[in-house]
Amino acid sequence: MTNNTLAPQHLVIYDGVCNLCSKSVQFILTRNGKRNIIFTAAQGAYAHHVLAQYGMQPAVLNSVVYINNGKVYKQSAAVLHICKQLSGLWPLMYAFIIVPPIIRNAVYNYIAKHRYKWYGSTQVCWLPKPEWQQRFVS
Repeated sequence: MTNNTLAPQHLVIYDGVCNLCSKSVQFILTRNGKRNIIFTAAQGAYAHHVLAQYGMQPAVLNSVVYINNGKVYKQSAAVLHICKQLSGLWPLMYAFIIVPPIIRNAVYNYIAKHRYKWYGSTQVCWLPKPEWQQRFVS
């Protein structure tokens, strides 16, 4: 990936030290049959570069970010758009997009606020299996 590009077509920026976030990335990896989603931890230089290109600061990032063809999705919208890229019945989750964002994001923010307490965190970012490494940018 070159630094002059904004982002790959499907990029997920996640909290690399959050256990829930890392498990979510693993969940996506095993269900993204198209293998079109690329990942980067919010703590990395590439994420900082991409977020800056979109006018966001990583220091205040408290949400998963999904960038699809140059459009940025955060919070529940990111999750629902990611579901559209998964195999099986997961794309049906996108139907929840009709729920007003204030309600969807209230649920998302409640989970995000408690994620470290409920799922824990690590001192270092989770490392993917060797067969997944080509799907990560740092």
